[in-house]
Amino acid sequence: MCHYLSGNGGVETVLTDVLNYLSKDNDVTLTLTNEPENENWLSSLSSKIIIKKPMFENKVGKIAFFSREFISSSQDEIMIILGANLIKLGYKIRKIFNKRYKIVSWIHFSLNNQDMFDPNNIKYADRHWAISTAIKNELEDLGISSEKIDLIYNPVNHHNTLITKNNSDTLKLAYIGRMQITGQKNLSDLLEGIRQYKGKIKVDFFGTGKDDLLIKEYIEKYNLEKKIIWHGWVKNPWDKLKELDATILTSNYEGLPMVFLESISRGIPVISSKFLGYTDVVKENINGYSYNVGNIQELLNCMVNIKNMDYNSSKIQESISQCYSENYLEKLELILKKI
Repeated sequence: MCHYLSGNGGVETVLTDVLNYLSKDNDVTLTLTNEPENENWLSSLSSKIIIKKPMFENKVGKIAFFSREFISSSQDEIMIILGANLIKLGYKIRKIFNKRYKIVSWIHFSLNNQDMFDPNNIKYADRHWAISTAIKNELEDLGISSEKIDLIYNPVNHHNTLITKNNSDTLKLAYIGRMQITGQKNLSDLLEGIRQYKGKIKVDFFGTGKDDLLIKEYIEKYNLEKKIIWHGWVKNPWDKLKELDATILTSNYEGLPMVFLESISRGIPVISSKFLGYTDVVKENINGYSYNVGNIQELLNCMVNIKNMDYNSSKIQESISQCYSENYLEKLELILKKI
C-alpha cells in the first residue's frame, strides 16, 4: 500500500524489482492512493500483480476505499505500507474488526525532515523495514525496539556495462531528480556551485517538478545556458550518459537515493550533501565526496576533487555490495519468513 506516487521516482524503481520478485511465489496486490501522473512504470510490473486504485480523489473517498481493503483482507495477509497515516488506519480497523493481518512499515523518507505525516503513526506497525541507517535510528528514537526493525536498504542491479570516465578538461556531472530549488532537493546549492566553478563544466539535468520555470529563469539570469543541458523527464537517463565524472545530489534530506545506487552500480562516483544517512552510500575518497548543505566552498572543493579523482570503477561498484539485487532479494525473503 503506497503513499502518493508520481510514477517517475526511485520508489517506483524499488517497487518494480521487489514486487516482481515477490509475485513469483506469492499473491501480490499493489494498492495506490492516487492515479500516477506517469503510469508507464506500471507496465513494468508482472501481469500476476493486481493493481488497485481508489475511484475518488477526495479524502473521504480514499479513507472509505482503504477501509474496505483492510476489512476484506484475508487473515494471513501481510500489509506492507509505505505511508504512516495508512498504518494507523490499518491498525484501528484490525482492532475494531478483530482481523489478523500483519502490518509492516516501509518508509522511504526521513521521518523527521518532512511535513507529510505524524511519525508516531508508524509505531502502530508490527514490524519495520528501514532503507537506511538514519531511518533505523529515527525509528528507534520513536521508541520502537531494534528487534522489530530490519535494515534492508534498497535494491539495484549489478551493471556489467559501465559508463566511461570523462577524460576531457570539462567537469561533467549529472543531476537526476525532481526540480526543487529549496525543500528536499535544494537545487539552489547545485546552481550556485555551477555558477562559481572556475573551470569548464557541463551538468545534465534530468527530471521535472514545480520549480522548472524558476530554475530556467536562474539559468538565463546568470548565463548558464552553455553549462547546463536541460533534458526534462527521461525514462532512462543512463542511456543518454556516455561519459561522466560524477552524479550529484545537494539535498536537504533523502531516504536512500536510488540515483546514487544506480550511478555507483555503473562505476560512477557521486557528490553528495551530508543529508542524514548519506554514509550508507557515500564512502569518502572511494566512491565520492560530500559537503555540508549550504557550504558552497565545500561543494566546489568536491567538484575539484572529483575531477582529479583517479578512481577504480570495480571498487566503486563493490562499495554497495549489500544493495545488489541478488543479495537484497535473498535477504528480503528470509525477513518475510520471520513475520
